[in-house]
Amino acid sequence: MSGAGIARFLLQVAGAGFGLYTVVCLGLLVFGLVVRHRRDRRRPPEPDATAHSAGATAVRRGSSW
Repeated sequence: MSGAGIARFLLQVAGAGFGLYTVVCLGLLVFGLVVRHRRDRRRPPEPDATAHSAGATAVRRGSSW
């Protein structure tokens, strides 16, 4: 095997490794986005932070001012 053959082989191995690294990174990114989206969708909507709704919540819970 000549020097050019060895160099070509090493470049192919490095290219395959970089491709695998890229696929793993993209897969983890997509997995994180899917998990985050599912967690956000499952969470109940937060009440708006106006004074009226906050007061109504306090009264409904029976707390005194």
